[in-house]
Amino acid sequence: MNKKMSVLVGLAVISSIVSVQAQTGTPIPLPTPGSISVVSGDIIQFNNLVVQNVSGNTIWAYPNYVYAQNGGGGIMRPMEGTVPASGAIIQNLPQTKCVSFKEDASRGKETKCPAPSASAGAPNISYGAPTSVNPIPQQLPPETYPIPSPYLYRIEVSSDTRLLLRNRMGATLADFSSGDQINVFGYYANDGSIRALIVRNLSKPEEKQFIQLDNTNLVSVSGNTLIVVQRQNFPCYGFNDMGEKRFNAPCPLGAEQQSPTLRGVQVPSQVAPYYDLSRKYVVQLDAQTIILDRNRSRIGVSDLSLGDQLNIYGVIGTDQVIEADIVRDTSKPAKPSAPETIKGTVTQVNADGSFVMQTSDGRSITVSEVNVGAEVTVRGILDEIKNFISQVTEIKLIQSTNPPRQMITITGSGNLAGTLAQPFYATFKATGGISSYGFGVTAGSIPPGLSLAEPPAIYCFTTPCPQPKEDSIVLQGTPTQAGTYKFTLTAKDQRGNIGNETFVIVINPGTTAR
Repeated sequence: MNKKMSVLVGLAVISSIVSVQAQTGTPIPLPTPGSISVVSGDIIQFNNLVVQNVSGNTIWAYPNYVYAQNGGGGIMRPMEGTVPASGAIIQNLPQTKCVSFKEDASRGKETKCPAPSASAGAPNISYGAPTSVNPIPQQLPPETYPIPSPYLYRIEVSSDTRLLLRNRMGATLADFSSGDQINVFGYYANDGSIRALIVRNLSKPEEKQFIQLDNTNLVSVSGNTLIVVQRQNFPCYGFNDMGEKRFNAPCPLGAEQQSPTLRGVQVPSQVAPYYDLSRKYVVQLDAQTIILDRNRSRIGVSDLSLGDQLNIYGVIGTDQVIEADIVRDTSKPAKPSAPETIKGTVTQVNADGSFVMQTSDGRSITVSEVNVGAEVTVRGILDEIKNFISQVTEIKLIQSTNPPRQMITITGSGNLAGTLAQPFYATFKATGGISSYGFGVTAGSIPPGLSLAEPPAIYCFTTPCPQPKEDSIVLQGTPTQAGTYKFTLTAKDQRGNIGNETFVIVINPGTTAR
């Protein structure tokens, strides 16, 4: 196999990382000289070696092992001491795996890893204090278990060696450091050295955990730091470490309510009802963060308002702080620029014909009432005597974009004649439109001293107060000039329908005192 073919084969295979779970069974001994299943000159690939040291053009690395304690699992590396329980059975299960490529083979075959080098020049390895790598150190006595240092592999790097990062971008030896996990593809020598053709650093760049939080509400803005909350029934989405391939993921725990960051936060009134039971997140913005409105137009931090609904995409760190790449404010602008299709379940029907629906992501949305003239198809049981449809299973509605204008009628009540310098009171009522109405005089004039006003409030102390009438207006006051006055009163409903009516009021001079 020539060198070009070797590199191509290595690039195809080196991306795989084989891990072995800890299990019980007969202890497997550390590899020793003499247990080699490959010979000098063979091409071999090591998966999951751990860098001990980088010196000049040489990378010293050791195999990564999993030690099981009475069936439990704990990773033990030479720089990470372990503290097994007294009398525990230590089992050595290799996590590092090797693939051998013979000169006449186009595909690799898994093989026993050759023994590391015990030759002079290898750096000394010392055991550190017990670390959190062992999953149960707090349950074990404090003594350090004496395990002999394993030998090291000597990986020779030359100008022909291709150095890669985890994302397969080019690298240099400066990108490799102690503790990095690497895959190595190259020629093996009996002295335990490897003339590397490809070395890939699986630890760099650091793997990122991308997350998307939908339907959060903004609670606080301080500089480039946002605090948002998300209700428990809203979803979260995860992505691979390249920020692609979305999948449903558990929502991060977020910040604790009593943490210093959240302590003293003034919760907006629209968020307060569900604040305590919601997940809370600290979101960090930077110069690269893209902030969009619901139409995906660029906006700034100053355009965000407390209570706004935000979708957030970014990287979540170990401290539960989200470094935002994209923030989308779905509350702005208030009205969409184009119709949207939204599906949900009706949870409430209001008296004015509007209704509330809950979407699959947990949002509650109020839908305006149906326009007169809308086309509707209903599936249910029709009672032809009562002309009533029951057990409705399906409704299809096509809302008219130009609903027919509705006829609004205005009528007056009370005496439309008055007397100079005597109190005057008359009520005008609109019907035929959608309450409430706005009233105004659009032609002519009313008698001087009179004005339009809302109907007077009804005082109630021991019984519930009735709802104020929103379909009436009052003309009241004390006339200051006698005469006949003709005017047009106009009423406008919520949909913009307009009605006009002309009225005549006569103000008599009255009796002159003698």
